[in-house]
Amino acid sequence: MLYLRPMDETEYQQFLDYAITNYAEEKIQAGNYASADAMELSTREYQELLPNGVNTKDSILYMIVENTQNVSVGFVWLMIQQTGRLRYLTLVNILIYEAFRRQGHGTQTLQLIEGKAHALGLERITLHAFGHNREAISLYERVGYKITNVHMAKDVTIQKPHMAY
Repeated sequence: MLYLRPMDETEYQQFLDYAITNYAEEKIQAGNYASADAMELSTREYQELLPNGVNTKDSILYMIVENTQNVSVGFVWLMIQQTGRLRYLTLVNILIYEAFRRQGHGTQTLQLIEGKAHALGLERITLHAFGHNREAISLYERVGYKITNVHMAKDVTIQKPHMAY
């Protein structure tokens, strides 16, 4: 069984180091960032979204802990958001460490997040998944998440005009 424990400052710095780098890589792979700008843009986004670290208003940062051995198996970042009158919980970032994958920890963590949403009086959880992350999308669909929006892109080659002489 798992439980969610608030991150301490040391864990937050480890999370931040991983998250900024991983986000930059994901954005490059998705075609959203140029490689040369990725780290700077990723760092800037994280600074804007988490200006006060673990104490950022409406952000909740947890370590995912396996309670029989009391070992961290990953982390999760949740954010309470509001659009109009609708308040909801956004799953911003989740990571199950490689050594603990395919053991049901992702599913259990998503169930724990649902419990947190209920405890906060929120009736909806949203998340974003990069289109190339089929494994995560499959997990989310298995536990009941539905696609609500789809962003698509197509890279095109710019043709140079043919010059007739």
